[in-house]
Amino acid sequence: MSPTGDTLLATRAEGVVTSTDGGRTFGKGAEPIQAFLSWPAEKSLFGIDTSGELSRSADGGKTWKQLAAVPGGQPQALTAVGADHIPAATMTGVYASRDGGKTFTELAPLAT
Repeated sequence: MSPTGDTLLATRAEGVVTSTDGGRTFGKGAEPIQAFLSWPAEKSLFGIDTSGELSRSADGGKTWKQLAAVPGGQPQALTAVGADHIPAATMTGVYASRDGGKTFTELAPLAT
């Protein structure tokens, strides 16, 4: 959900779908395909695709800039705390970026 209004985004197999009426209706899916989204601030929407590539949008998902791959393969969760702090869980553990998604550090390995 947008931090400033009624815009909602959802991930689907055909791409990210957008609602501008609080979720009553959604438009067609748009590229890129994202597994998870997190929108902590108006100009900081983050998405992670199924291979673990993190992207950022400053315009509500209209355009995306690819940032970096989160280590550990397939993503399991994404929760951006702000424009710079971005934790993500993957198949091998929990990683976090403190530089806006440029680099990631392992916080907790997957327990075996």
